[in-house]
Amino acid sequence: MTELSQRLSDVQASTIFFFAAALTVIRFLLIKRPGTIARSSVEIVDAALFTSVLMFMIIFPFGFKAFFIPSPSMYNTLIEDDRILVNKFEYRYERPKRSDVVVFNAPPEAFLTSGEPPDPSGAPTDYIKRLIGLPGDTIEVHAGVIKVGLNAQEKVFTHSGLKELLNMYDKSHEHIKFFDHSVQTYDGSKYATYTKEQIAQIVGMPGQPAQIVPGYVLRNGQRLNEPYIAEDPDYDLKFDAQGNPVKRTTDGLVISMGGASKISSNDFDKFKSEKIPTGRVVVFGDNRNESNDSSMWGTLDETRLIGRAFLIFYPLDRIRNIR
Repeated sequence: MTELSQRLSDVQASTIFFFAAALTVIRFLLIKRPGTIARSSVEIVDAALFTSVLMFMIIFPFGFKAFFIPSPSMYNTLIEDDRILVNKFEYRYERPKRSDVVVFNAPPEAFLTSGEPPDPSGAPTDYIKRLIGLPGDTIEVHAGVIKVGLNAQEKVFTHSGLKELLNMYDKSHEHIKFFDHSVQTYDGSKYATYTKEQIAQIVGMPGQPAQIVPGYVLRNGQRLNEPYIAEDPDYDLKFDAQGNPVKRTTDGLVISMGGASKISSNDFDKFKSEKIPTGRVVVFGDNRNESNDSSMWGTLDETRLIGRAFLIFYPLDRIRNIR
């Protein structure tokens, strides 16, 4: 069912034209024949002709399209094998909105950061992410950390460091989310919650005070409330005036893509995040630390947007609106 819906939505215009032409010829031959059966057959052909033209030459090309989710980059809003519907009509007449879940043609830079080759046929590869920033917005990302101990004895632990201590190695499907007073883990099947005291015990510093600092995104200086993310971010990120990302990872490495100047980890805090350039947007996956998105390759050209994902239609137990 789902593969059929995807194939139908991808049918080429030439195929539909040939199909419609064949139905027209059949209708012409039937209409010349007398009898009730011939008239009934003409009505069936008329219905098929009208439906095929409506669906494949109007609704699918300009209105809606089915997509398949191949990766966990949007967990837990979308999971692998979800089938979704995308509204392609909306962005023809309205501007995209912040927090829309959008489908777009992946830019060339995305293949450099993913290590995956583009389609050899030259066909565009579609990605799905959440729209975080519009032109003129200023976006910053701040990494989540846990601090245990006081003064000179204080030690700082990141998501990845805590995952190692908890023997969590599946980065795409096992998650750690920091909250102000606790840490929530998901091992692929169940959730568990740890208090500050338990965290101090896990990191080998029992009885020491622990401070949990969740990671977050700032948009125009305002901290975003993002209940949909799988993990709070495990990196610091800013954008230069050209929309290129300047990213500091938890090991202190500063990664700069494009025209941004190379800076040291210590100078990162002095670096000012610039406004998103005209005609470009910032998109992040909800699985924030395991997503090939603007944090890797920078801002996205708005012309690459295909539409807004609005419905999971399969599997049946996953049917729901996408928010």
